[in-house]
Amino acid sequence: MAGVSKLEKQKQLLLEQLRVVPIVELAVKRTGISRATFYRWCSEDEAFKTDTENAKVDGIENINDMSEAQLIGMMKEKKYQATALWLKHNHPRFMSQEKQDHLRRAQKKHELREDQQRLVKEALARYK
Repeated sequence: MAGVSKLEKQKQLLLEQLRVVPIVELAVKRTGISRATFYRWCSEDEAFKTDTENAKVDGIENINDMSEAQLIGMMKEKKYQATALWLKHNHPRFMSQEKQDHLRRAQKKHELREDQQRLVKEALARYK
């Protein structure tokens, strides 16, 4: 990080920590930055605030991947609770009607409105 200020290095280290574990309290402790400083940086630097939100999303995805791997490992060990949890959230026969309805809505294909279709056609015409 040659040519990068100490402040920018601290911010980058903090973002790296949030990508590992998306918990502000842990990230600031691991980097030696106070919570007050962290929140001041977020309020003063919109780009940093956006970067922290993106880093937290990356951290959540990281934790989700680890959790899913552990759950699958437990299923391989024939742990009933792990199998039941997986089926409850991933197999329509075992999930609640509310969850099924939510998945159906989330998977529903949406048609473009006429103005959206026109914009897409215009954009594609430029690249022909």
